[in-house]
Amino acid sequence: MASGPAGSEGLTLVELLLVLIVIAVLSGTAITLLSSGQKQIAAQEAVQRLMTDLEYAQSDAIVNRSERSVVFDENAESYSVYAGATLLWHPVSKRPFAVALDDLFPGAGLDLVSANFAGSDTLRFDGHGLPVAGGQLQIRGPGASYTIHVAAGTGCVTVSGE
Repeated sequence: MASGPAGSEGLTLVELLLVLIVIAVLSGTAITLLSSGQKQIAAQEAVQRLMTDLEYAQSDAIVNRSERSVVFDENAESYSVYAGATLLWHPVSKRPFAVALDDLFPGAGLDLVSANFAGSDTLRFDGHGLPVAGGQLQIRGPGASYTIHVAAGTGCVTVSGE
């Protein structure tokens, strides 16, 4: 049985361990990058959902020709939509219209930093769908911060940041 040149019998245990360590480090890095990317996508989705819910409250005020309020709770990281003092039912989930950011995207680390509508944490739309006062919300997620603006004169909802 012929053998090759000296030292070419294969990998040593040390070389094999080094290769496995390199693979483990690269895998860990890839998983970390993917999970942070998922959290950023979750933050973007939460912002889109919030904007949609604000537009729904505005449309519902117009259709029913009565005031709608969106109340933000920074401590609970949540918001709720009301008709007067009555909590509305969500049109899709058929549950009370109270939304906790953590329930929408568990583990995404979303933070409702502030809600300010002329010094109040409540956005009110009159029966014509116009905000009683414009203002803004700030949401922070991993590696991103978003500001949602509600225009005073029109109720137009826009977002800035990333």
